[in-house]
Amino acid sequence: MIALVIIDPVRQNLAVCWPTSATATTSGSACYSMDIISPRQSKVKLGNLDLRKEGRQLPASWRAAETHHVAQMIYFTSDTHFGDPRVLQIDRRPFPDMTAHDLALIENWNERVGDEDDVWHLGDFMSARAGDCDQLLARLNGRKHLIVGNNDPPTTTNAKGWASIQYYAEFWTDDRLLILCHYAFRTWNQMGRNSINLHGHSHGRMKPLPRQHDVGVDAQGLRPVTLSSILTKGGMIRYPREERQ
Repeated sequence: MIALVIIDPVRQNLAVCWPTSATATTSGSACYSMDIISPRQSKVKLGNLDLRKEGRQLPASWRAAETHHVAQMIYFTSDTHFGDPRVLQIDRRPFPDMTAHDLALIENWNERVGDEDDVWHLGDFMSARAGDCDQLLARLNGRKHLIVGNNDPPTTTNAKGWASIQYYAEFWTDDRLLILCHYAFRTWNQMGRNSINLHGHSHGRMKPLPRQHDVGVDAQGLRPVTLSSILTKGGMIRYPREERQ
């Protein structure tokens, strides 16, 4: 992903921004997502910035300074249950029907995830009755990795749109070892060395152990989340106010 580093010569602010096709103006002018950084912030790591903000038209006073390659983000989610009406009753997701539910989850996903980002889905992706899995995957941004859950039928696990499929995964990111599975663990690898267990399945109902986080949409505001946002906000995010109305 290529981003422009922009300088405002009037306010002497720095911004990181890039054109986005997801945002458009009525005039057809190019729109940009941006993160403004004051001159007092001397250390800037572009890959760690949350740049997914509301798109704004680039002001005329801003000028391009140089371009940088921005590292892709890694997102986590689980238990989307596309096309499964049980989540409207059991989990009380705030939608009148599954059509509205699925469209909202797709929109939430694509507002946050870019084409070059990685998304780890920790299981229970969609119902077998919800249609073609590859067609749904094609509507979702990012490279999608599946950790298989108990409600992932062969129509999901045989889809060609997954970048990888497994029942369990471990990898390092941001100097932390992550342990990924659909199910929460009582104990896990390097638990005593501050490794983190990310899981789904419990739909936000289970009290976690230290350094254990439910990344399912019921626990994370119906959206994929980054590790930094999970750790900053302490674990669970309930549905946004506007989606409860």
